Amino acid sequence: MSATTGLITYTATGTLGATVTTTLPLTATAASAVQNILDPAHEDPTSPIVLFIIQLAIIIGFSRFLSLFLVKLRQPRVIGEILGGILLGPTAFGRIPGFTSHIFPTESISYLTLFSTFGLVLFLFIVGMEVDFTLFKKNFRVSVAVASAGIVIPFGLGCAVSVGLYKEFSPESVPFSHFMLFIGTSMSITAFPVLARILSELNLLSDRVGLIVLSSGVANDVIGWLLLALTIALVNAASGLVVLYVILTAIGWLLALWFIVRPVFNYLARKSGSFDGRGPTQSIVCAALFICFASAWVTEEIGINAIFGGFCAGLIIPRGHGFATHLTEKIEDLIVTLFIPIYFAQSGLKTNLGLLDSGIIWGWTVCVIVVSFCGKFIGCASSARFSGFTNRESLAVGSLMSAKGLIELIVLNVGLGVGVITTTVFSIFVLEALLLTFFATPLTLAFYPLHLRHASDPSATTAISPDDDTKSIRSFEGGTKAAVTMVLERIENLGAVMVATRLLSTPPSYDAGRESTEPLPSGMTSVASESALLDAAGGKTPAIPQIPTIVEPAPMRGSPVTVNTIRLVELTDRTSAVMQASEMDDTLRNDPMMLLYETFCSLNGVEISQASLDVVNRSAFANVVAGKARDRGSDLIVAPWTLTEGDEKGLLASLIPNPLEALFRTPSLPNQPTYASFIRSLFLASTADVALFLDRGSTSPSPSEALAGSYHLFLPFHGGSDDRACLSLLLRLLRGNIGVRATVIRFIKSAEDEPEPHVDTPGLEAPPPLASPALTIGSGIRTGAIDTMYPTSGSMNVTQSQSLDEVAFASLPSHPRLTSQLIATPTPLASSLATANLIAKSNPTARLTTLVGRGRRAAPSHRKELEEVLGKLRDGEGGIARSSEVRKSLGEVATAVLLDGVGSNIVVVQSGDAKGVTTGV
Repeated sequence: MSATTGLITYTATGTLGATVTTTLPLTATAASAVQNILDPAHEDPTSPIVLFIIQLAIIIGFSRFLSLFLVKLRQPRVIGEILGGILLGPTAFGRIPGFTSHIFPTESISYLTLFSTFGLVLFLFIVGMEVDFTLFKKNFRVSVAVASAGIVIPFGLGCAVSVGLYKEFSPESVPFSHFMLFIGTSMSITAFPVLARILSELNLLSDRVGLIVLSSGVANDVIGWLLLALTIALVNAASGLVVLYVILTAIGWLLALWFIVRPVFNYLARKSGSFDGRGPTQSIVCAALFICFASAWVTEEIGINAIFGGFCAGLIIPRGHGFATHLTEKIEDLIVTLFIPIYFAQSGLKTNLGLLDSGIIWGWTVCVIVVSFCGKFIGCASSARFSGFTNRESLAVGSLMSAKGLIELIVLNVGLGVGVITTTVFSIFVLEALLLTFFATPLTLAFYPLHLRHASDPSATTAISPDDDTKSIRSFEGGTKAAVTMVLERIENLGAVMVATRLLSTPPSYDAGRESTEPLPSGMTSVASESALLDAAGGKTPAIPQIPTIVEPAPMRGSPVTVNTIRLVELTDRTSAVMQASEMDDTLRNDPMMLLYETFCSLNGVEISQASLDVVNRSAFANVVAGKARDRGSDLIVAPWTLTEGDEKGLLASLIPNPLEALFRTPSLPNQPTYASFIRSLFLASTADVALFLDRGSTSPSPSEALAGSYHLFLPFHGGSDDRACLSLLLRLLRGNIGVRATVIRFIKSAEDEPEPHVDTPGLEAPPPLASPALTIGSGIRTGAIDTMYPTSGSMNVTQSQSLDEVAFASLPSHPRLTSQLIATPTPLASSLATANLIAKSNPTARLTTLVGRGRRAAPSHRKELEEVLGKLRDGEGGIARSSEVRKSLGEVATAVLLDGVGSNIVVVQSGDAKGVTTGV
C-alpha cells in the first residue's frame, strides 16, 4: 500500500489455484484515513478538530510548563503564557523547518482567531465584573491623583516617542494621529487583572499600598478602555461626522445597559434566588452570557470592537451578596485555561523578535521600555508621595502600576489588526509589556519588603516580644481575661472549633437573684392588660397587684476568654479568589462558617473581640496566623483539626486492582498531609502558645453529655516545656467547668529490671508494662520515616528542664476533680496509652480528651517505643498517621495516642515560651 500514489494492490486466490492480482485506486476517504494515521497533524478541511486538538495541547502544555519555573520567581501565570506564545511563533520554534507550516498552517489560523476572540470577549466580561467602584470611592482623592498621573504622563511621553517611531517604522499611508493615539494608549494602560494577581501573590490586598494601587487600577482600566474605544472609532471612521456618530452610539449603548438592562437583570436574579448566597442559577448564568455576547455584537456593529462590549457588560453585573464572585466561579476556568492561552499563542505567532536585528531597532526598543517604565513609575510614585505615602510605599506604588500584561497586548493586537502599527513596532511593544510585567514583582519586593509593611487592620496592636513570659498559657491561671486566637479554615473542622471553644469558655452560672415585692412602675402591668383587669373587677378600678420580680438575674462568669477569629481562605489561580480578596469585608459578613461560629459563641456567651478574613496562598497561612496573633496580643492559638477517613474506592477500582499502585505509592489517603504541613509551619512560626485540637470525628456526645459539658482530661506528663504548658492549660480548663474532671500522671523512665509500681488512682489498676494491643493496628510504614526534627536540647538543658518539671508537678493545687500520680516505668509511652484506656473504660459517659506536649524542647524521646509500634503495623491500617508529615507535626506521644484510637479528642500543645527555643522545626 502506498499513501503517496493513492494505489492499493489486491491479490485473490481461487479454489483451483488461480491467482488474480490487480491494483485499485485508493478512495478519498481511505486516503484521508491513512494520511491521518501516518500524520496526525495533517490538515483536513473536512475535519479540523484533530489539528486543533494538537495545537491546543501544545499551546496549553508549553505555557503551563514555563509557568512551573516562573512561579518560583513569584511571577503571575500570564508571564508564562505570553512567553510561551512568543516562543511558539517565528521568534523560536518558527525557525524549526516545517514547524509553523505543519503545526500552525495559515489555513488553521482562522480557527485560532475565532476561539481566541470568543474567549477574549468572555475574559473582558470577567474583567468588567472585577471592577469595584466602591473601592475607588473609598479612596477617591488619592486614587484620582495616582490614576491621573499614571495616565497623563505616560500618554504624553508615548505621544512624544511616537514621533520617532512613526518616522522610522510606520508607512506614510497610516495617519500620524492614529499611530500616536495607539502608542500613547498602550503606554498609559495598566493591566488590572495582572495587577490584582500580583497584589494577591504578595499579600498586599490588606495593605494600604495594595488598596490604593487596586483602586487606582480601576480608574486607569476604565479610562484606558475608553481611550482604546475612541482610538478604534477614529481609525475606522471615514470622517469626523462618523466619529461623532460612533461615540454617541457607544454612549447610548452604555446608558441602555446601565439604566435598562441592569435593573431587569437584577430583578430576574432576585426573583430566581441568586442573591441568597448560593450563587446564580443556570438560567441567570445563561442570561448573563447572553448580555455579554449581545453587547459584544452591538459594539462590533458600532465600530469599536467586540471586546469592548464584553467589558461593558461586566460592569453592570451586581457585586452584592457575592453574586459577581459566584458568577465568575462558574465560567472562569474554561476561559482562563483554554481560551486565553490560545489568544497568547495567536499573538505570539504575530510576534517576531528576530526583526529586532539592528542597532537602531534595539535603540528604539530600549527607549520604549525606559520611557514607558519611567512614565508610569515616576508619575504614580510622585503622586503617591505627595498624597502622604512614605518613600518606600510610593516606590512600591510606582512599580506595581507599571505592570502591563494582557491588556497592553490586546491594545497592540487591535492596532496591528487595523493596520496602524507594523509587525516590528508590535514586537517592540510586546517585549516591553513582557519585561515591565516581569519586573513589577521583584521591584515591589525590593522597595517594600515584608518587614516594612503596615497592614490596614484597625485592630492591630503593638507587636508582643517573644521574651514576654506573661503572654503564654500561664496567663490563663490568673483571673484576667485571656485572649485566644481561633483559626477557621475548613468547614469540616467547625465541630472541633465548637468543642474547643466550649472547653475554653467557662459555662455561665446564674445567680438566683433577689425577690422584690415592690409595685410595678406606673402604667405597667405584668400579667394582663389594664382593660382586662377592669373587666375582671366588674368595671371597678382594681389595685395594682404586688408581683415578685427578679432583680439582676445576669449570668456570672469566673474567668472568661475573648476570641479573635482568623478566617483563612486559600488564594488559588482563579479570578474569583482574587475578587474575594479584594472584598474581604463583604465576604467576611456573608461567610457561612463565620456566621455559624458567631451564632455558637453568642449562644454560649463567648465574646468575639476581633474577626478577620485573609485570602492568601496556603504557604502563607502559618505566617498570617502567627503575625495576627502576635499583633493582637493573643495568649493562645487554637488550630482545629477534624480527622476524616480516606476516600473509598469505586466499584470498578475495587474489582480491578491496579498493579502500579504500589509502585507510585498512591494509598487512599485524605488531604490530611496538606493540613499537617500548615500545622507544622504554624508551630514553627508562632511565638505564642499553640494548641492543636484534634477531633476524631467518629464519636459524638449524647445530648445530655453535650449540655452537661462532661469531659475527662488526661495529661500524661513526660516532661519538657510543652508538657508544662499542657499542665497550665489543663488547670485553666478545669477551673470553672464543673463538668470537667482531670487526671495527671507523671511518667518517669526507669531501668528495665525495676518492677512496675502500683497506681493509687481511684478506679484504676496498674497499667501493663507492654504496649496496648490496640497499638498493633495500622499500616506498613517504614520505621525510618519517624524523624520529627524536634531537638531535645537548646539554651535550656535537660537537667534544668527536669527541675522545672518537678516544681510544676509538685505545685499542682488540691482540687476535688483533679487526680495526680507519679509512675516510674521502663515503657512510659506504652504505660501512658494503657492508662488512657483504663480511664476511658472507668468513665465511659465522659468525652476523654488527652492533652500531650509536642515534645519539641528538653523533653524525653520516645523514638524507640514508637518505632516498635510502627514496625508492627499492617498494610491498609493506621489512618493519617501513615503520613510522615502528620507524624512530624504531632510529635511522638500524640502520634501514639492517635494510633491507639482511645478518646474523642487530642490536644497537642507547644509552648511559646522563648526560653529554650532552638532552631529545629
